[in-house]
Amino acid sequence: MKKFENYFDENFVWKKYGFISVFDHWLTDDEANNCNILNYELSVQAEANLDYLLGENKFIHFYRSLSDTVVCKIGDTFKTLKTDSDEFKIILISSLREDNLKFLDIFYPEFKVRFKGGFDRTDQFFLIDETDFPLIKENIKINDLNILSYDDYLN
Repeated sequence: MKKFENYFDENFVWKKYGFISVFDHWLTDDEANNCNILNYELSVQAEANLDYLLGENKFIHFYRSLSDTVVCKIGDTFKTLKTDSDEFKIILISSLREDNLKFLDIFYPEFKVRFKGGFDRTDQFFLIDETDFPLIKENIKINDLNILSYDDYLN
């Protein structure tokens, strides 16, 4: 597992980074304030959790479709999981629902891409190089998610 730890180091230098979301644009403050599906808790309060779950399932399918295995950082430990495992699904749901701020931090070795969970149904990704980005981008599109931004890591 040591060989993957460097990719979780906050000082690791990535080539590109971006954000993916169920939303097709960065929400304005007004849009966010009026959005019933901005997070799980709001969706339950607004009785819009079915709409919320549609987006949640897009993320779950996306993360499971990239590869059969993934390296997860859980606290200070690293664990390789099967993407179709219940344990991985629990990590995804906990992150997507912002449950106790336990955001996912995962790395797909075959694509050299790291994903970090974030607030408001938007996750961040980091690429070592752009070799596999077309495939990742296609998976994002197939799963009806959106790239909100994509840029050089060090501007």
